[in-house]
Amino acid sequence: MVDIAGQDVAIVVGLDHGFNKLIVQPDITSYEELRGRIFGVDAVDTAFAIVVYEILKRKGMKQTDYKIESVGATRFRLDALKQKKVDFAMLNLPFNLFAQRAGLKVLDDPTNVIGAYQSTGGFVKRGWAEKNRDALTQYIAAYIEGLRWSMDPKNRSAAIELLTQRMDIETDIAEQCFHQISDPKAGFAKDAKIDLAGMENVLALRAGYSGKPHAGTTSTGRYVDESFYNDALAAL
Repeated sequence: MVDIAGQDVAIVVGLDHGFNKLIVQPDITSYEELRGRIFGVDAVDTAFAIVVYEILKRKGMKQTDYKIESVGATRFRLDALKQKKVDFAMLNLPFNLFAQRAGLKVLDDPTNVIGAYQSTGGFVKRGWAEKNRDALTQYIAAYIEGLRWSMDPKNRSAAIELLTQRMDIETDIAEQCFHQISDPKAGFAKDAKIDLAGMENVLALRAGYSGKPHAGTTSTGRYVDESFYNDALAAL
């Protein structure tokens, strides 16, 4: 939005690294066995597709060593895997759990290969944010407070019940989701703080596969404004 569409926006709050898993057909046991197979993507230049390109590059494969098939959003990629129209795809929660229930396998967690990754975040138009600083600060504060409540062990049962109801998923799937998102090392970022190292990784990956390098060596300023977040945290 900033570099291509020229929109004056900034990321003001973070949350997670994506909770993605590289899901493969049950007969696949290694990265090497992905050669000549079909990689199902949303679109060829979307963020999670680029992550897999980089993973496979680090495993010694060029994009010509496998086929790329655009099949659409996550639920469509899951369907394509189940119907054996594609051989591997990146799926986030809860879809990677649905995949495993269907007999598909997890080959790897992408962060094991590429490291820190900022996936989910909230962004605003800078002009709007300045005019509505108080409202935005209060919103972020409420967001952080809600996250704290959700991650508090004493609220575990209530949080799982909310997941079950609001996402319309079965209780055991909700419990597995909660187990992942509440993991202190790999779950939601503490207080929804933006992972600047993860942002740099995102930008480097996009620059490497889009041919449009990002500006400078730090994302702060061009893509991120933490002032609203810092005010919200101070208010709590």
